[in-house]
Formats: sequence, C-alpha cells, structure tokens
Amino acid sequence: MLMMDALFKFDPHLGTQILTLIRYTSRLELEETAFENKTRRLEVHGFVDYYEALSIYAGPGGARSPLAADRDTTTEGVPGEEEPGNLPAVFADSLAGGTFLLKALEHITNPGESERLAQELTALGNRILSANLVNLGELEGIRPALEEMRDILTIGLEHLTAGQPERAPEILRKSYIQTVFKAGFDQMAALRDRVDILVTIPEFKMTMLDSTDQEFLEGLRRFKPLMAEDSRYRSFRTMSDIEKAHGRLLALENMVRAFFSGLAGDSPVSTTFARAFNTATIRVALNGNFDMTPLTAGELSGFLAERFELPEMDVPAALKPFAGQWWKNLREELEPLVGKSLDPRFVDTVSMKL
Repeated sequence: MLMMDALFKFDPHLGTQILTLIRYTSRLELEETAFENKTRRLEVHGFVDYYEALSIYAGPGGARSPLAADRDTTTEGVPGEEEPGNLPAVFADSLAGGTFLLKALEHITNPGESERLAQELTALGNRILSANLVNLGELEGIRPALEEMRDILTIGLEHLTAGQPERAPEILRKSYIQTVFKAGFDQMAALRDRVDILVTIPEFKMTMLDSTDQEFLEGLRRFKPLMAEDSRYRSFRTMSDIEKAHGRLLALENMVRAFFSGLAGDSPVSTTFARAFNTATIRVALNGNFDMTPLTAGELSGFLAERFELPEMDVPAALKPFAGQWWKNLREELEPLVGKSLDPRFVDTVSMKL
C-alpha cells in the first residue's frame, strides 16, 4: 500500500496504467514474457535451440568466406542479462592445440577487446555444445566439441588473415568470432561441394576408385567434412590440410574426366580404374591395343612367360600420378609369378575372365 501511495503521488497516470495492466494481464501472458526474456538471456551466452544452433554450420549460399566486416557496435539490452565472465577454463584449455590461433590471439593487446573476445568465444562454444547435443556434465563430450571449434576457428582466421597472425586484431575488430568460425567451415564445405560435382560425372561410380580414394571422398561428403589419414578420419586443423585435400580432390577429378574422355572412349568401365588401366597395359604389351577387356588365364600366362616388362605408353598428364601407383601395385603382384602357373581367381590388379 505504501508503494502504491508513493506511486500515485509521483505519477497518478502511471499508477492507473499499472493497476490496469495488473487487472487485465493474464498469468499466461506473464509466463510467456518471462520465458522470452529467459530465452534471450540464454542466447546471449550461446545457449540456443538445437536446430538454431545448427545454423552455425550453414554456408552463406553465395560467394564463400568474404572478408568479414559484420560487427554491429550497437547492442540491445536484455532484461535480467548478466555480463559473461572470463573464458571458462575448459574453453581456454581447448585452444591450446591451435598454434596459429594462439599466435593470432597474442596480438590482441587491448584489454577491452580481449574481454569481448572471451565473451564471444564462450557464446560460440556454448552454441557448438548445443549443436552437438553435449551434456554439460560430461567433460569427455565437451572437449571434442571445443577442439572442433578451435580447429575451425584456426582455419577461418588463417584464411581471413592470409596466414598472417599479426592481421588478427584488424579482422577480429570488424568481425564477430562466429563469423570467423563460419568462414573456416565454409572452406571445409567447399570441399564437400566439389565432391558433389565429381560424383555427378556421367558413368562415374565411387567404387571405380581405389579404396583409399573412396575413404577420402566419403570423409569429405559428411555434414562436417573429415580428412582421411592413415586409414582413419580426423578433423581438418589448418589451411594446409584444406589445401592438401583440395589438391588431391582436383587431381582425382581430372583423372576421372581424362579416363572417360580419353582412355575409355566408348568402352564402359565395369571395374576399378586401376584394374581397367592395368588390364589395358598388358594388352598393349601383348598386341599393341589399349583394350580394357578382361584377360584370360592364357593371355596373362603368356605375358608372364619369361619376364615382367611394362610397355612404353603415352599416358595423359592427369593420369600419370595414378598410373605410377597402379603400375607399382601391378609389378608387386605379378613379378613374383613370372614363369609360374597362376590361378586367375587370386589375381587382384587386373581384370580376369574366370
């Protein structure tokens, strides 16, 4: 009553408005408003709905990774908002493996900028934890998600700074840390898009490639592309990884196009490129014709009657790196069989008629 008495003495019109709102505002409306305010406070710290959190991995749709300059210097206050504190210890620990990222952050000397970056990193980390459905009580689930954040941030910052860590303050002053993350993920997504172009080449099938190349492409086709290394998958960590994968992917695409347009001609490829090429190589040695038709046991025995010798062949430039490996595998398998009887069922590097 004392509060109402003071309010009407201070501003009778305001007092009347408040009483009217109290009388006609339902409990449901009050709860909805409170929920919206709570949601906005959580969003400030990066805790968002799962599907909203996944948007962190969405590409821009147009040209990828422009030089980001999206920072809005004006911020809207959120009822009940608390300012995020320093970067949590588990978040800071996850950055330890990002050499370039740490080197870039060392150039941030302004205390205000450092505090802002800590807040943005915390919000980004929380968003990524939401997108990965991580239980915040399980440390073993938190670390991999934060290491993913570290690696993609490293790629994004390395890309935007052109590999010059001293340019980091300039980039981070103009861009949200989330924009840097998206720039890094766009570099990975570009590889996935390139694989999608490769698999649409007419008559091409993934099974035509060597097993290692199949694993490589399957890793890139994932929602979050991975790099195949030593028969295992790992995350991309630096722009060097991206460039290495891009070079390998481009070489595969050029090889496939060259094989279908030059070597195969109108002949269908019914096996792997390696077997088809090695089969045709032996036929060149036998009769001078580049023909991928499967060999008979007699033809292969005739080729291996006295010695193993590959013919001189003019190989397109796009195929040379692959042809060298295919011939190496062919030699390793067939050279020990020179002058011996063979069972075509156990010959792997060429196509055989059984």
